[in-house]
Amino acid sequence: MKLSPELVARLTVVNTILLGCILVLLLFNMTTVQPEQQSGGVGTTSQVGSHAGSPSGSPPGGSFGGGAPPSDIKKIIDDTLFPLERAIIDHEGNPNDVLPSGEEIDAAVLTGNLGSAEAQLVIEKLKKGYALYKMPFPNLAPPPSSERSPQQQSDEQKKQLQAWIRPTVERLRVELEAKGEDARILLPTQEDISAAIDSASFTSEASRNVIDVLKAGYARMQLKFPEPEQVTTQGANGPESQIVKAYFMGQLQRLDLEAKKQSQDITTCKPTSASVKKAISSGDISSQESKFVLAQLEKCYDALGIQFYPPISNP
Repeated sequence: MKLSPELVARLTVVNTILLGCILVLLLFNMTTVQPEQQSGGVGTTSQVGSHAGSPSGSPPGGSFGGGAPPSDIKKIIDDTLFPLERAIIDHEGNPNDVLPSGEEIDAAVLTGNLGSAEAQLVIEKLKKGYALYKMPFPNLAPPPSSERSPQQQSDEQKKQLQAWIRPTVERLRVELEAKGEDARILLPTQEDISAAIDSASFTSEASRNVIDVLKAGYARMQLKFPEPEQVTTQGANGPESQIVKAYFMGQLQRLDLEAKKQSQDITTCKPTSASVKKAISSGDISSQESKFVLAQLEKCYDALGIQFYPPISNP
């Protein structure tokens, strides 16, 4: 099909007009987008400046991690820092040469924990400064402690279970052996004990099985059954010390019963109450104090001609 010259002229005019419109739209878009981008850039710079200028270099209203609110850590550090700063100025010294930097303090505060590496760095610098100016370093009040993690709670409960089960088993075992009963039948197995402790609960099925077996054994021996209870895990009364105490008390009781039965005097080999007390206080059956008592117990057992039973190993 052949186009007439008149039609070609009209199409050319239309194309020119369309091209002009497209160019105008492009120029309009360029002039409107560019100011928006520049405005956005200024806003970002303003936010960064505000972030850097906020106290401790932290974002306003931001959340903090760690074991305590950063405000608590900041107050502790500031209360320790200001007396030292005054002393430095009074002696015409340069605080920058002695005090921790602002960045180091900010890093310590953000941890929310006085025991963190960042906080310890600040504390060590403050201690050196106090020593330099012969000032007594204050006791730092610890921040409020956070709740224990599930793993910490589980470990604590395991210790409490062990602190109750081990002495209870040992007491029954000594009674059974002293009366010629078969301890292997009337005591929970080592696997059952381990399962109960690993359950981290006094009410678990594994723990209830062990408790039921022990209750039956105590009833057979006509002993008062020590009901499970929460026990302390600190100091000389901790679970380790209780286990050591139960073992030694059980062995001494068996020795006394056997010596009485044989009408023999075992005072020369029997460990003194003082040495037993030291072993119990050590809280460790493998400590030197415990080994000394164990050696004496074994001598007494040999003298009486009865089997010596070593301590029960931990699971």
